[in-house]
Amino acid sequence: MVTSPDGGVESDAAVRSAFGRAIQARAGEVGEIVRDDWAARAEPCGAPVRELSESIFVTTRMATDLIGRYVATGEGVTDEESAFMASRYTALVLRDRLLTDLLKNYLCWRDGTLRIVQEEAARLSCPRDLLREVAAVVRLSSDVSLVRVIRQIDNQRGELQHQLDEERAKLEHLALHDSLTGLANRTLLLDRLTQAIAGTARRSEQVGVLFLDLDGFKRINDTLGHQRGDQLLVAVAERLTRLVRPSDTVARLGGDEFVVVCADLISGEFSLDAVRQRIETELRAPFAEVEGIVIGVSVGGAVAMSGEAAQHVLARADAGMYRVKQAPRAASPVPGDQAVTRSS
Repeated sequence: MVTSPDGGVESDAAVRSAFGRAIQARAGEVGEIVRDDWAARAEPCGAPVRELSESIFVTTRMATDLIGRYVATGEGVTDEESAFMASRYTALVLRDRLLTDLLKNYLCWRDGTLRIVQEEAARLSCPRDLLREVAAVVRLSSDVSLVRVIRQIDNQRGELQHQLDEERAKLEHLALHDSLTGLANRTLLLDRLTQAIAGTARRSEQVGVLFLDLDGFKRINDTLGHQRGDQLLVAVAERLTRLVRPSDTVARLGGDEFVVVCADLISGEFSLDAVRQRIETELRAPFAEVEGIVIGVSVGGAVAMSGEAAQHVLARADAGMYRVKQAPRAASPVPGDQAVTRSS
């Protein structure tokens, strides 16, 4: 119980209620203090001042109002209210990198609210115990809120970093893969082939290259349209991928040219000739996914020599493919190359 200014006696509940309402009545004043303090520090050419100023005013006014409500009614901050204030500040910091400003704003809010608490406590002749209690609540609220916001910022930064990592992986994939088929592009093909050739000296293995060109692809584009042509290229890429081992590389060099790098050639089903025969057989089959189109393919092959440059091996396989494409019948193999029969 305390004595009122007119000599009467007020209950503790009445004193707390009056004290809380007085703090709430000055919540806007605290918001203006923090907003003006931030505005004095804001960069003239920085983020939109009006939007940030409004966020700072709304959140700090609300924080002071909640302190007053707690004193008057004992009602604490709800999860929704806490999340709202944290989200306003989190968006501000993440977008505009204002972590230092965030800390200064919280300290300014704490000091401004404490000053108003002390002024209202003196005006209402509140007990010292009540003043100490409310001051402790203000300090604790400032500390807890700051920790909560920083934790939320860390979480969102972690999510943003994850998104950036995914985007970076996508960009790296696009830089090394054909955008239509998802196969390796020329850059990745040459890198894989170079590595495979380098490994032959260490492991006494052979590396083979098959260079493929689809027969009559231009006619398909001209008669059925480029969309059907693209569908056919995707279907060819899928078939080629199924025909080789995971350690092999299938690439598209553009247009209707494909390359298969067969690492660690062995006799039997994974000899270069056996792989070539499977490719010819499979690509002769109708493509049901593209209106049952039937195509032919010209295939040239080359086995890499120890220390040979990847570009040179690829050029030999390319030359073998052109010999096949120009010859009406099987071409005679060239030493070191495999000019293979064109299928149609």
